[in-house]
Amino acid sequence: RLNDFKKDGGRYNVAIIREEGSNGDREMAAAFEMAGFIVWDVTMDDLKNTPDFLDKFSGIAFVGGFSYSDVFGAAKGWHASIKYNQSIKKQFKRFYDRKDTFSIGVCNGCQLMSRLGWVSNSKFVENTSGKFESRFSYVKIKRSNAVMLKDMEDSVLGVWVAHKEGKCEIDRYDINTCINY
Repeated sequence: RLNDFKKDGGRYNVAIIREEGSNGDREMAAAFEMAGFIVWDVTMDDLKNTPDFLDKFSGIAFVGGFSYSDVFGAAKGWHASIKYNQSIKKQFKRFYDRKDTFSIGVCNGCQLMSRLGWVSNSKFVENTSGKFESRFSYVKIKRSNAVMLKDMEDSVLGVWVAHKEGKCEIDRYDINTCINY
């Protein structure tokens, strides 16, 4: 129910969250701007410096890229910057626990969401080939409560996938949670 998220004169506040090594933030911001959102560019330093920063947002978008060069693995460094900073960890917990929020993660951002436990019963692991892979794939939208997928049930979309750790392992009892590419 999108109307539950409206603030600031009927428009939604969304934070485009980025970290060292991430990218795609400008494209993400442009997409949300075109969709009518009030867009904020938010760095992890912003969250470190203001303990209640996320409280003003209805939505957050975690962008893609290679946070901390993914030297520890996909999104592990970004996840550690949340997990080991109590102030930031509390902000994300409060945001996640609210009933009037939505979130999206693309690429590294989706891997981060999985590490945070926001994509339930799933984790991203190295591709079966052990290599970076880039290909065009198709996904079918299943029935979902996700506001970003409203009225899209049974739609088939083409998407580019490009990851070394893009294989999504899903708890077999929760297969509809994640798209396996």
